[in-house]
Amino acid sequence: MRASIKNVTEVIKTAGIPRQITQAPFDHDPSHYWRLCNLGDRQPDISDLQDYAYDMQYMGLQPGLLRYLTPVLLTAWRRDLFEGRSAGYAGFVEQFWQALLKGKTLHSVYSEVERAAFVSYMRNTILDRLDAEDSLHFSGMSASPYRWVQTLVSYGTLFSDVAVLWTEWWQMKTPGHGIAAFQYISALMYEDTKNPVFDPWTRDKGGGPPVLWECCGMMFDIGWRKENLDFLKCILNVDYVEQKLQLAFGQIQNAAAKKIASGIMQDFSGQRTLLALHIEQLPNLLMDVSQVGGFAI
Repeated sequence: MRASIKNVTEVIKTAGIPRQITQAPFDHDPSHYWRLCNLGDRQPDISDLQDYAYDMQYMGLQPGLLRYLTPVLLTAWRRDLFEGRSAGYAGFVEQFWQALLKGKTLHSVYSEVERAAFVSYMRNTILDRLDAEDSLHFSGMSASPYRWVQTLVSYGTLFSDVAVLWTEWWQMKTPGHGIAAFQYISALMYEDTKNPVFDPWTRDKGGGPPVLWECCGMMFDIGWRKENLDFLKCILNVDYVEQKLQLAFGQIQNAAAKKIASGIMQDFSGQRTLLALHIEQLPNLLMDVSQVGGFAI
């Protein structure tokens, strides 16, 4: 596991629960501060987390309180990425992304070193999540790649180091990273109704491949940072994908996933033209993650 809350708390230090909470709450009710500060062995309530995320967006923050709650916030965000609906934190996560985007937390409360530790935890959590992937067949609306793709897209709108995340992922050091690469590329390589990894969308069950430019929350009129777009344009091409999928294929150990990956490799030559077209279009789609359009064929 790459992400470590201990590493975060060694950098973002806290003196403990503030003796006096002076921060004004967005909803005029400060009770969520005390509940979040006195969790004990309990998991935080989603409404308390959401209330604090609103505070982060719209209110002046008490640095000591934020530093104390940082592990709580990051752990809840990680649980949502790994557990999805069962964690029950989707509403908080949507507001958390908004808070990091619109609020001043990362730039006015944390120091540069603290911000780096915070971002590193998020980046490494995404890599951990990719490492947990073990399937190349999904049906319906609950496919795990939907969450990590949306998280990756959201990450690229806030932070400028997608190159670090991507480079680590595409070294294909683990089976999970290899499977995640096949999941991602399948959405570029095939028409939606012909994707061998994701069964077609239906009215009753949902489904279909992940939308590679869809973010986690309501991020309007914003897209990936220029550094990230420039990196993607530079690194992603058909030959690169072919080389990396061969590397990924060698890492896959799950027999069922290996069979599907083998079929994708066999299809590669015939899908090169469509893959190249989608690769060319992807950076433009990532320039506005709120758009509802898609690939033009």
